[in-house]
Amino acid sequence: MKRYVFNIMDQTGHTPREFTEDQKTEASALFAKLVGEGRFAYANVGGEQRMLTAFDDTVEQTTFHRQLQGG
Repeated sequence: MKRYVFNIMDQTGHTPREFTEDQKTEASALFAKLVGEGRFAYANVGGEQRMLTAFDDTVEQTTFHRQLQGG
């Protein structure tokens, strides 16, 4: 069964969230929420990092990073 893993980076490291194919709608909604909050989504595709702007159900693992803040 297909699964989707989101690694959500935070101050303590990361929080993993795993979804099954039956939960694809929930995964897509969380993706949109995180990107809407200003996080960047990246996936390792063919050995290269690719930035995602929309949920891609062909990607098994996505990592979300907060925007860097200076000061």
